[in-house]
Amino acid sequence: MLEDFRPGGLDLADAVYLRSDLLIIDDIAMVKANTEWAIEQIYRVIDDRRRNGRATIITSNEQPAQLKTLLNEQIVSRIGQSC
Repeated sequence: MLEDFRPGGLDLADAVYLRSDLLIIDDIAMVKANTEWAIEQIYRVIDDRRRNGRATIITSNEQPAQLKTLLNEQIVSRIGQSC
């Protein structure tokens, strides 16, 4: 997903990830979200889908507290509110 949002990536990334009826993110803890840009993209997708009532399934082997460390508290909060 992140590669698709990078310059030169998928032209229709917003349509695919923000507007599809269902988005499944398998093992979100495996995301190499070690940059501010990556965190912003993940947040943008999850928050937009939550605000627009679009179905999202997210899996992880990590507990929410560990996800807060790997991603950030705002992302985990949005997941808890809607996924």
